[in-house]
Amino acid sequence: MPHGSGFRQLTRIGTALGAVIVILPLVAMVLFSLSLHVEAIPSVWTTKWYTFNSSDVVSSIVHSLEISLPAVAIALVITMPLSFAMARWDFAGKQLINQMILLPMLLPGTALGLALVELYNTGFLSRIPALAFLIAAHVAIVLPVIARPVIAALEEMDVELETASIGSIFGLARSITDFAVTLFLVPAGFLPMSIEIYNSTNYSIPQLTSANAVILLLMSLLVVGIGEAAVRRVSRG
Repeated sequence: MPHGSGFRQLTRIGTALGAVIVILPLVAMVLFSLSLHVEAIPSVWTTKWYTFNSSDVVSSIVHSLEISLPAVAIALVITMPLSFAMARWDFAGKQLINQMILLPMLLPGTALGLALVELYNTGFLSRIPALAFLIAAHVAIVLPVIARPVIAALEEMDVELETASIGSIFGLARSITDFAVTLFLVPAGFLPMSIEIYNSTNYSIPQLTSANAVILLLMSLLVVGIGEAAVRRVSRG
């Protein structure tokens, strides 16, 4: 019994430390974005950095959705029959396909982005519109996020709409926040929110960069929140 109590105590401590490691940088980023001066704890509070380049931010949000929404929709169309086949049937090459589904999650984003841009710049693929190729790259990014829970649900004979919906929600959030692959493939003049954050460092105003990062974080949380609310509503039916 004491042994079990000690283990529970260690679990609580580990959970608390994990929460601090995740939450503390986010809190610091929010505080920094609300500071008039370069200070971790604002002595003068302001929201000016959220409106400093508001037109660029709105345009970047639209551009992010122009990439992410079609990418998730295409990934869903691919995922559903692929997941059914992977969960229900045994066939030659099944293990290879399973590893290929996981590959975009295992590869560093920089390596994947570099490989894709080199692929795009060689041969007939360079004739594909840059935005279309970027969307295709995001399909590869979000496919594992959507496919894994659907395959697992089908293997348990428990396929439900909510399972695919939850995968789609997190796939959309993953696509919106992607930086490494998007940086390599983004067309000239097309700036999704993750790239807008990178470009804002050119102003040498760290509070502005923090404000843009907070906006991207809120976008992701909003996507997840709306999606989960919709899933709960559907499941209650």
